[in-house]
Order: sequence, then C-alpha cells, then structure tokens
Amino acid sequence: MMELLTADSLYAHVLMQRQTSQMIFAIFEGSDEDRLLTGHLNESDLTPLIGGGKAAVYGAGLLLHANRLKGAVAVIDRDLDDHLGISASYPPTIVATASYDLVGDVIRQRPELLMRTMSVHSTEAYAALSTGSGGRPMDLIYLVAMVLAPLRLVNEQRVLGLKLRKFPFEAVIQTDLTIPAIEDVLKIANSRSGTIHDLEDMATDLVNAEVILTSKDCGGHDLLSVAAGLLRACGASGVSPKSLTIGLFSAVDSSVIKTLPVFEPLQKWAAEYSRRAFAF
Repeated sequence: MMELLTADSLYAHVLMQRQTSQMIFAIFEGSDEDRLLTGHLNESDLTPLIGGGKAAVYGAGLLLHANRLKGAVAVIDRDLDDHLGISASYPPTIVATASYDLVGDVIRQRPELLMRTMSVHSTEAYAALSTGSGGRPMDLIYLVAMVLAPLRLVNEQRVLGLKLRKFPFEAVIQTDLTIPAIEDVLKIANSRSGTIHDLEDMATDLVNAEVILTSKDCGGHDLLSVAAGLLRACGASGVSPKSLTIGLFSAVDSSVIKTLPVFEPLQKWAAEYSRRAFAF
C-alpha cells in the first residue's frame, strides 16, 4: 500500500488518480490495516492507500465528502468517537470499525484465534491462566483492559496529555490475576507522560466513564498487551504483545475478514461502482 501522511496529500492524490483511472480507492490508517488486509483486497478494482494515522485519514474522508469526490472512501478506527460526539457526524465517505480498532474487531469476532495464539506460545501458562480465570481467560483479558478504558476517555475529554498508547499492562498484572487498581494504572501513566494528575481530581469523570464504556471500547493492542502480561504472570517467558500480534495476524484468513464489521460496508460501497473491495 502507498503511504501518504496528511489529509490534503491523501485527497490530492486520490483526486489526481480519479481523473485518469477507473480504479476505486480505500484509504486506511496504518500498519495494522496493511498487515491484516494485504492479500485480501481486490487490487484489480481497488487501490489501497495508507494515511499518516487517524487524523489524516479522517480529514481525508471529510474532504472527499465536502468536495463530492466519488470512488474513494476512508476507513478509520472508531476509537472512542461514540463517546466524544464524533461518530454521529461521520459522512458517508467514512467507514469505521465497530469497536475501538480493527484489531479489536478481529478479537471480538474471533476470540478463539487469540486463545489459540496464547496456547501455542505457552501451553502450561495458558492452562494456568484458564484455571485462574475460572475457565474464562478472554473475560479476564477484557476486565483488565477495561481498567484503562475510562482513563483513555477522560484523557481525551479533558486533554490531560497522558501517553496511554502501548500501555505496559505487565507492570500492573500480579501473579494472583487480580484486576489492577486504577491508582496503579494512573501512577504508571503519569510516569510515562511526565504529568502529575491526581486520581481524586478526576474521580467523578472516571466513574461516569465506567458507566458508559463497554468491552468494545478496549483497544485491540491493549487486549494483546494484557494477554501477554497474564501469560507472563502465569509463568510464560519470551511472550510479548508483539509476538502475540504476529501470531494473531498470521491466523487471519478470508473467513475472518468476512466477519469484520467493515467488510459489508466496503463491499456495498464498491458495488456502487460495479467493483469488488475484497478478492472473495
């Protein structure tokens, strides 16, 4: 996939190409989409482009709509847009994931793929995790990841400047597999961000966030980080979020792609131009 870094450059590129080509164009956010979808897109009909992250791709989607440019669509991670008043105004030129991101959609649709990946990395640790979670390791993964979700939302709402991307869940996961305390999560977030936010100052906002957030608001990479942390707490060595990501992505085939919430909207959009977005 070709990579372009700004909304303006993405829009300009599509505009230029559409003037001379019958191809349709789908703009994706980044490397996850590239790695998960490469080989599954019907590139005889559709040209995929990689933007410079959410802001660039979302901005390109708005420009496509504002300028009524046909034959192109922007595909974005939903993130917490439902709770920030953003998703309600998505134009038809934007297709969003159903959960926080595309990786989250893969895990929600096919959780057994993550369970299998974890088991392959360490049969013994996975067995211990299954026993320690009452036979429901996926539920425990979501519960641990959900500790961070309210802080993510409050961070966005109040522009706190906390660096929560690639949060090191392993640092707050204990061998007894208890759910981490928000105090410990905030302490690490402050340390990583060079901030001094106090829990009491945001307590009400965090409670309000907890009420409205669900498991779909967990980032896919948060889930992978939690999964790796839980395996290590159960005795696994050599397992990391990266190794689990590689294993999960390698298990994604056409049968998985067809279950993703972005699949049908992209197929229907492409059909409007007598094209197919996917190769199956």
